[in-house]
Amino acid sequence: MSYYKQKGGGVFDVFCPLCNLPFYSPFEGQKIPSDDDEDDDLYDLRNTDMKWLSDVLGVDDNTSTVMELKGDDRYGQFPIKNGKEKGELFGLRDSIAVQAGTRKKEYYKGFGAAFHNDCVKYISEKSGRPISYQLGVDIEQTIEDYFKAHPKTRRDDDYQQQSYDFQSALEDHDPNYFVSPLEPDGKHVRQMLSDFIPKNKTPSPQKNKTPSPPRPVQAEAVQAEANVVVQRKKKGAASGATVDNSCASQKDKVICIKKKCVWGKTNRCSKKRTTRKQKKSKSNASANTHACPSHKDRNECVMNNCVWGKTNRCSKKRGTK
Repeated sequence: MSYYKQKGGGVFDVFCPLCNLPFYSPFEGQKIPSDDDEDDDLYDLRNTDMKWLSDVLGVDDNTSTVMELKGDDRYGQFPIKNGKEKGELFGLRDSIAVQAGTRKKEYYKGFGAAFHNDCVKYISEKSGRPISYQLGVDIEQTIEDYFKAHPKTRRDDDYQQQSYDFQSALEDHDPNYFVSPLEPDGKHVRQMLSDFIPKNKTPSPQKNKTPSPPRPVQAEAVQAEANVVVQRKKKGAASGATVDNSCASQKDKVICIKKKCVWGKTNRCSKKRTTRKQKKSKSNASANTHACPSHKDRNECVMNNCVWGKTNRCSKKRGTK
């Protein structure tokens, strides 16, 4: 469970608490067997991708983040792969899920639990949760809860020794025993991970929607009134009527009175008053009612004391005696 089994001095291996496999490939720093190396102990693994074993994710308690780590340095520590702490060491702390027996937290730039990156990715996909520090913490808690509920369960195996016994594991199983859970043939590792998938999904954060600013009431009223005016103009044009020049849009009583309108009971301009100019025109028209501008007969025009014009039409009124 990210723990070591040391049977003497020197190097020792730690193991992923999810799949029980070590954090390094047996071919690191060594030649991968070829088709001509049938006598090699690990010959059957020649076509199996085992680089994923060295791709590690650390759940760092110092920064509450996840760190990308290189494979186990064989002393229960992991070189940090990226960031400002690159090259520094990540140490494993003691817990039910992480039994590493490490030194003090202050000795490390990163400190917490370590898992294979592909193991965490698989759990992330199955739980519907993004890879994060909180997911790592929840995975640890799930592991601890599992072993508390199953105290007699033995998750380690006979291959977890001071150095992982790849040869015996391969003799007892086929190469798929070491395949990543993200690959179609990784059934064995997926089965190991099935007990440790957190059931509860982290609720997705709600996006803060910025409310659109309310439109000013005055602007809305002006726009509505403008629409009414447009409709009136369209209606007048359709009927052939002349456009009313009243100031019905006036909201100021002083302006309304200045324009010689009528200020209605609703505190709005209601209609246009008759102007003096219009009255004057009306009186002139009544004074000249005997004019004959419409006469089309010369005799009738002369009899009415008018002038018959060159266009064979009555043109103007003669002066009376």
